[in-house]
Amino acid sequence: MTDSRITLDSSKRGGRPCIRNLRISVYDVLEMLPEGMSEADIIEDFPELESADIRACLAFAADREHIARPKGSSKARHSGEGRNPVSQAQLA
Repeated sequence: MTDSRITLDSSKRGGRPCIRNLRISVYDVLEMLPEGMSEADIIEDFPELESADIRACLAFAADREHIARPKGSSKARHSGEGRNPVSQAQLA
């Protein structure tokens, strides 16, 4: 899935995927969610974002996970077998 809300520009944030050419990276938003921030909290802190931007970040992450997972690994996905934790630095 390619979403026009997610942009890549080597002059912004070290070329990391950003939201609509803003200096807010996909990873910035993704890190806020597990910290307990709601969509409303994120938009309150970053009023230039929209709900669709947050959904685009989640879709981007899901696509990256889908691409990184080899075919035929559904057993590992559901059972936890074969998990290999990946740091944010490795994804960037």
